[in-house]
Amino acid sequence: MPPSYLSAPMSPTPANTIGALLLGLVISSVLYGVTCSQVFYYFQNYQDRLWIKLFVYLILQVPSLGRWNTF
Repeated sequence: MPPSYLSAPMSPTPANTIGALLLGLVISSVLYGVTCSQVFYYFQNYQDRLWIKLFVYLILQVPSLGRWNTF
């Protein structure tokens, strides 16, 4: 009989992958919150041209739309 570490790996099921999904969701939510707070800080503290502020706003919308589509 071969040793147990040579046996076939377990197939992924929701029971053994939900932890990785939850961890990824938490980490991505924290990073998204950091991004939003940086954009808020930028809008409050810098007096740049309107087109630059619009560009920053549009860049923020890319992950926002992606997160909305996830749920």
